[in-house]
Amino acid sequence: MFQFTQRANGKKAFSAGLSMIACVTAAALSGANAAEPTYTVGARTTVLGNNVGGLTQFPEAPISILQTTPEYHVLISTGLKTAFCKGASMSTLSATSYALQPSNAKGYDEVSAHITSTWKDPETGDIYGVFNANDSDGVPRIPGPGIGFRGRYFTTSLAKSTNGGANFSKIGPILSIPKNATADPLQGDAFGSVVMSPDKQYLYLYYGDMYRAQFRHGVQTCVARATVASKGLPGSWKKWYSMDWVTPGISLIDTATYEGAETDPVVTFPGLDSGYNGDAMYPHVVYSAKAGCYIMVYAVNSFDDIPEADSLGHFPAVQKSGIYITYSKDGLNWVGSHMLVKSVVIDYPGREVALHPAIVVDEAAAGAGIKATVYYGYSANMWLGTPATQYLVSQTVDISALPSDFFTAGIVTKSKSSRGAPGYSLLQGGAGEFMLSFKNDVNALKVITADGSSAGKAVRVGQGRYQLQVSRSVAGPYFLQGKQNGRTFSSFLRLP
Repeated sequence: MFQFTQRANGKKAFSAGLSMIACVTAAALSGANAAEPTYTVGARTTVLGNNVGGLTQFPEAPISILQTTPEYHVLISTGLKTAFCKGASMSTLSATSYALQPSNAKGYDEVSAHITSTWKDPETGDIYGVFNANDSDGVPRIPGPGIGFRGRYFTTSLAKSTNGGANFSKIGPILSIPKNATADPLQGDAFGSVVMSPDKQYLYLYYGDMYRAQFRHGVQTCVARATVASKGLPGSWKKWYSMDWVTPGISLIDTATYEGAETDPVVTFPGLDSGYNGDAMYPHVVYSAKAGCYIMVYAVNSFDDIPEADSLGHFPAVQKSGIYITYSKDGLNWVGSHMLVKSVVIDYPGREVALHPAIVVDEAAAGAGIKATVYYGYSANMWLGTPATQYLVSQTVDISALPSDFFTAGIVTKSKSSRGAPGYSLLQGGAGEFMLSFKNDVNALKVITADGSSAGKAVRVGQGRYQLQVSRSVAGPYFLQGKQNGRTFSSFLRLP
């Protein structure tokens, strides 16, 4: 596990006020936000208590359920290894072997080897596992008591099992950046979750972009893609960037918010008004044929939720941190982010924590809604209680049928270049909150109305990328104004 310290994140708001001539009616932009599904979350239930079935300090990554009949086979990361577990039910699992272990020699997997996700080859039946490799050699330490904690250089790597998951052979890194590309104590591409497209053509791998994570912009969730035919082998992956699959899996720089970016995040810390003041990490993704969409659970870590204790040893109540759920039709545009579990989501001493969620959807459940179970690691008093580390718990989640306009209200809006105005891709992140991406860099961007008055904020978060917060209380239509290649442009802003 690793610990984050609180970070400050500056932001810059852009003012607006220049006039422009336009003749577009406000009615063209009107429309209510999509309805949201309703949620019923069951009570937290202990699945496997600490030091049960040969497991301690678990899970350290999302669990992977390989089969449920005639008995359960489940991969659970424990300590620095990944255990292969069997049992008649989830609550009777016991570790029978280690499916994957660190090399204990200098290299990308020196410290730990946690399988974070698996898929089955539809042709051979072999099981491929994505594992989180960790190497601390030569990485700056994380600030903390005394000399601090060991730094982490993460590599998302591939392994293969030909015996049903009992043992995996390592193949090698598939997503990474060079070690010490920055001087951060947290580096690399971490905690990947793979899902196969329903047509069995593509593998989508969601992962945490750790570039400059510790002190700058937090960990945000990005995605890479490979064909199923490629088996996901090293060299077959391309990362999503600038509206296309263009960046090699083994890349030079990954960052969502700084010059030289080579990736674009698809799920980010909620609340664009605060910039990236937190993490959106630990993704776990499944495809539900019943719901007709991809479903992701992930962890939100708000930096405001992890201050030091007061003089009496008390912490303030958690506000935004927890386990969230979100949905996508295409694997890129995610909508309906909703908190399922409110909790600190990092291993913070003395806090109640919820770590590494995984979701299982009941595809055979009756009714139009979605029935699911979320598994995660839990500790009521991390490191200071009894037990001192996390153990496996679950909570059921009943979700009403997704509204008919649920996806169309949050889908990307795309605009092609016209009359000197650049094209853009716009992704809705919340009510009035958007992520805007241009193919080429844009400067001095403003959000204004037809008379030139301000209609919100545009915060630059990278080359050609802005976070928009549009005030719907200000009557539209809305426009973008900025500069590209030294020329001023004005463009109609098409909001979903």
